[in-house]
This record gives sequence, structure tokens and C-alpha cells, in this order.
Amino acid sequence: MVEYANRNGAPQWTAPPDTAWDYTIFGQKAGHKLGTSEDFPNPRARRALVFRKKFAGNRWVDHWTINGKSFPKTDPIHVRANSRYRLRFR
Repeated sequence: MVEYANRNGAPQWTAPPDTAWDYTIFGQKAGHKLGTSEDFPNPRARRALVFRKKFAGNRWVDHWTINGKSFPKTDPIHVRANSRYRLRFR
């Protein structure tokens, strides 16, 4: 869920368009390495988020950790308005 500032009321569902998913929309320009500092200049901070599967036992729903902690005991990511942050998901 995403919450926007200065918005009230119940969340509204908008159905996605009926189009096929195309990973090529994230493709690279010729000779350009995606993810370089020129793509995302001047981040205020960098944060690594390491996701790992945690065995929960036979016939249990999978559990995952973020940086070694299970929800809801994970650490919040503090951000400031109008700032850039680089999150690295592994």
C-alpha cells in the first residue's frame, strides 16, 4: 500500500491495463551500464536490503527476513522528503 501526503478517504483500486508484460522496457541503451551514478545522481544515503528465506517447518508458509530480521521486527528505513535514496535489493 502506498500512502500519499494530504490525501484522505478509502484506497481506490484501479485495474491494470490488459497488456502483456514486457521486460524490454527496462533495457539498456547501447554502451550504457544501467545503474551507474549518472542514472541516479546524488543519493542522500545508500541502504542494502538483503532478503533471505527462513525455513518455517513442514507445510508452513514461507518466511523471509530483511537484513536478518523478520517482520514486524525489521528496522524502518528513515527518509526525508525531496531527497534521493539508493536502495539495493539482494
